[in-house]
Amino acid sequence: MELETVLSSRVWVIEADQNQLESALVNLAVNARDAMPEGGKLTIETDNTELDERYAETDAEVIPGSTSSSPSATAVRA
Repeated sequence: MELETVLSSRVWVIEADQNQLESALVNLAVNARDAMPEGGKLTIETDNTELDERYAETDAEVIPGSTSSSPSATAVRA
């Protein structure tokens, strides 16, 4: 399996538990490997994002247009 990372150089700083984030990424890679026994490509991409009204309706803690509630996005393609 090929692993590609596309990491934004301008991504905002986030507050996260380092161990939980590392565990999530390792589990993601292991699951992708298991799901693609013939090989394939896993792409993990980071960038900044703002939360819109539609998303805010799904989470009471989110303020529309806010960048502080969820300052970055991670996209995964396999």
